[in-house]
Amino acid sequence: MKQANNTSDLVSVATLTKIASRIKQYALIIARTKRSGRVGRLDPIVIGTPKVSQKQISINIMLDTDKVPEAAAFEWGGAGYYEISPINAEFLQFAGTNQYAGKWIKTSLVMHPPQIKRPYLEPAKRLTRQQNLADIRAEVNRNIRLIISVNSKAGKTSGMDY
Repeated sequence: MKQANNTSDLVSVATLTKIASRIKQYALIIARTKRSGRVGRLDPIVIGTPKVSQKQISINIMLDTDKVPEAAAFEWGGAGYYEISPINAEFLQFAGTNQYAGKWIKTSLVMHPPQIKRPYLEPAKRLTRQQNLADIRAEVNRNIRLIISVNSKAGKTSGMDY
């Protein structure tokens, strides 16, 4: 079977890109509602270039950690404690919490606990799964009919072995 440009045998790049965009949209909404830092506001989610081969079509959804360094930590959780130190000042200064509430803290180093996991991509994939599958099924059904129709017009009974 001849492969058309920008399409696998059954699912087009346009459909795959639409699905990736839907996942991205939902992920950004989820990031905003989960208060996942700057993720929802600055949009570090990048949709890669679709790859088409004879056997499959794929697209990557990636996090641009140059744009939002904490994007991965919010999705998968932090790996461990990390240091925060002043860059343009002698001390860090911030309002205290818990037993230090109402006081100003002044220090040269903070050992910050790992970022709590607040995923946004995985939930977006789950929330859009049924619609994504419906889009793929609809296109596969359309393309199977098209393939059979084209083969029938060429004088064959079908393009498949039964």
